[in-house]
Amino acid sequence: MAQPRDRLALGLLPTLAAGGLLWATGLAGFASEGLTPTVLLGLTVLVLPYVALALAEDVGWRGLLVQRLAEVAGPRTVVGVSGLAWSLFHWPLVLFLGGSPAGVPVPFALLFLTVGTTSLGALLASMQLRWGIWPGVLAHAVLNALLYHVLAPLTADSGPTEWFSTETGVMGAVTLLLSALAWWRIAPLRRSPDGGTVAA
Repeated sequence: MAQPRDRLALGLLPTLAAGGLLWATGLAGFASEGLTPTVLLGLTVLVLPYVALALAEDVGWRGLLVQRLAEVAGPRTVVGVSGLAWSLFHWPLVLFLGGSPAGVPVPFALLFLTVGTTSLGALLASMQLRWGIWPGVLAHAVLNALLYHVLAPLTADSGPTEWFSTETGVMGAVTLLLSALAWWRIAPLRRSPDGGTVAA
C-alpha cells in the first residue's frame, strides 16, 4: 500500500489539470502578470489558513459523518451520501453569497458545484477511512490554496471562462469526477463482514 503522500497527488491533480486544460484549450487566457510572489506563497505559507478551515470542516464531515456511515453502510452509500451532503452544505455560497460568476445562471453553478464537491468529498472520504483525517485535510487545504492563490490570479477571462473555471465551472467538476473514479479503482473501499465499509 502506498504512503499517504504518494496518493495525495491524486487529490491535487484535478485542480492543476483543470487549470492546464483551460489554458491549453483557450477557454481561459494565461495571465502572466499574475506571476507574483503571492503565487509562490499560495504554494507555501498561504496553505496554512486553509489547513485550519479544512480541519474545521473535515472533523465534522469526514471525522464524524463518514466514520459513522462506514459503520452501517456500504462504500457507495458512504461516499455518495457524505459527498452529496457536503456539497449541499456549500450551496449557500452560491445562493446567498454571490458564488455564481457574473453571467452564469445559478442553477448551472449549483449543478457543477454539486458534481465537483461530491467528487472531492468521495476522495476525502476514502482518505479518511484509509489513513485518518490528516491526509484529507492537507489535500483539501492545498487544493483550495491552489485554486484561489495560484490558478485564479493566473487565469484571464477569454469569453466563456466563467462557465468553465472556478469551483462552479465545468472543467473543475469534470476533472474532479474523473479523479474520483480513478481513485475508486486505485484505492477501493470494500464492504466489511459486519456490513460497514473499510479500506480494501
